[in-house]
Amino acid sequence: MMRLVCLFFLCVLLFLGPSSFSEISVEEFEKIRTIVKEEVSASEARLRAEIAASEKRAMAHATQEAEKITVRMDVTDRQREAQFNSVDKNFGYLYMLFAALLALIGLPLFRDRKKEREQDAKLEAQQKQLEAQQQRIEAQERELAAMRAELAALKQQPLPHAEQPQT
Repeated sequence: MMRLVCLFFLCVLLFLGPSSFSEISVEEFEKIRTIVKEEVSASEARLRAEIAASEKRAMAHATQEAEKITVRMDVTDRQREAQFNSVDKNFGYLYMLFAALLALIGLPLFRDRKKEREQDAKLEAQQKQLEAQQQRIEAQERELAAMRAELAALKQQPLPHAEQPQT
C-alpha cells in the first residue's frame, strides 16, 4: 500500500515537474505504463490476498460464534428442561398435597354427611312411628269417648229394678 502511495506521489511529481511539459516518447510512456501495471497488479494481488484472509478470518469467527451460540442454546435448553422437570415434580407434590388435604378434610366431612343421612333416616322412621302411635292413641281416644258416651247413656237409663210385688 505504501508503494502505491509513493508511486502516486512520484507520478504527480513527474507530471508536475518541468519535464511534464515536454513530450513523452512512446517508449517512456510504455515504461511508465508497465511500471504502473506491475504495481497495480502487485497491489491487486495483495488486496485480494488480504480480502481472502479477511474472509477466511470472518468465516472462522462466524463459525466460532455459531458454535458458541449453539452451546449456549444447548445449555439453555437443558436448563429449561430441568426447570420444566422441577415444575412437573413440584406440581406432582402439589397434587399429592391437594389429594392429602382433600382426604383429610373430605373423609371426615363425608363420614359426617353419611351419619347425618343415617340420622335423618332414623328421625324420619321415628317420626313415622310417632305418627302411627298418635293415630292409635287417637283411635283409642275415640273408642274411649264412645265408651264414655255409652256409659253415660247407660247411666241415664233406669235400671231394671228387681220386680216389685204387686199389691
